[in-house]
Amino acid sequence: MKMIADSAANHDPDCGSVCNESSALEGQGPPVLVDAWLVPTFFSLIMLVGLVGNSLVIHVVTKHQQMKTVTNFYIVNLATTDILFLVCCVPFTATLYPLPSWIFGEFMCRLVNYLQQLQAQAERAAAVRARVSRMVVVMVVLFLICWGPIQVCILLQAFGLRSYILYKLKIWGHCMSYSNSSVNPLVYAFMGNNFRKAFRNAFPAMFLWRSRARMHFLSSGS
Repeated sequence: MKMIADSAANHDPDCGSVCNESSALEGQGPPVLVDAWLVPTFFSLIMLVGLVGNSLVIHVVTKHQQMKTVTNFYIVNLATTDILFLVCCVPFTATLYPLPSWIFGEFMCRLVNYLQQLQAQAERAAAVRARVSRMVVVMVVLFLICWGPIQVCILLQAFGLRSYILYKLKIWGHCMSYSNSSVNPLVYAFMGNNFRKAFRNAFPAMFLWRSRARMHFLSSGS
C-alpha cells in the first residue's frame, strides 16, 4: 500500500485534500510554531462552538412541535451532518499541523475526505430544498465564503503551483472551510424568529438571567 504522502504527491484524487495537506506540509519543511499549535487550537474552538450550536438546533427542532416544518427538517439534517463532520474530520485533520505527516492510514484518509465532500454536498442540498428566504440566502453566501478559498487553493495546486504564500493561503482557507460547520447555528439564532422563540422556550432560565442582568445594568446606570 502506498504511503499517504506519496499518494498526495502524485495527486491521487481518491485520497483527496486531506492527503494533499500532508504533502503541502512536508514540502514546506517542519511546521513553524504558529502553524503547529494555533491552527489545532482554532480547530478545537470550531469543534466546541459547532457541537454545542448544532446540538441545540437539533434539540430545539425535535422538542417543539411548531418547529417541525419541512424547512427545519433539512436544517436538522444539515446540523447532523455538521456534527458528524466535526467529530470525524476536524480532530484528525488538526494533527496534520503539529505532526510531520498523516499517521492514521489510508482508510482514515479516504474516510475523512469522503466526509468533507458529504458535508459540502449536504450544505448545498439543504439550501436548494429549503424554501427561499433571507436566512437560506445568507447560508448560501456563507457557504461560498467559507469553502471558496480552499477550493481555489486546491485548484491552483492541481495545476502545479507551489509557493509558501499559497501554503499560507491554504491554511487560512482550511480554517475558513471548517468554520462553516459552526456558523450555521448562529445564522439560525440571529435570523430565524421561530428559532429565537424556541431557544427561549427551551432554555428559559438562561434568558431570564440575561433579562435580569440587563435590568440591573439599566437600574444601576440611572
